[in-house]
Amino acid sequence: IAPFLAPGAPVVVSALNPFFWKDMTHRWWWTALARSLPRTAVITRGPDREAHRHFISSLVAAARPAFRLERKASVGALVPRFSRPLDWDRPGTFRERLEARCWKQFPLRSLGMFIFLVFRRV
Repeated sequence: IAPFLAPGAPVVVSALNPFFWKDMTHRWWWTALARSLPRTAVITRGPDREAHRHFISSLVAAARPAFRLERKASVGALVPRFSRPLDWDRPGTFRERLEARCWKQFPLRSLGMFIFLVFRRV
């Protein structure tokens, strides 16, 4: 998409976090990581689909040289997984309020279920 964007234009990429801390507490994640090590993503297999959770470094490398990484943020680190629809404008619980306030700050920007990367066209 680089040829279609003006220099300095932003691009936001949303991806499943390969190192989502809640998944890392399960044996299946470690098995998937070991099976995926020579690759650029953690590949998890389900009964009817396969998910490729790309390493951030591989996404950054794929974006070069046309884009440079400017920012990283994450959501889903503290809130219960798929428990209910979330309204990020009106966080209800303490965990939701904490995550809504700190989702761009270390360490929460690296621990959530989803990673958001902001690239800038060079």
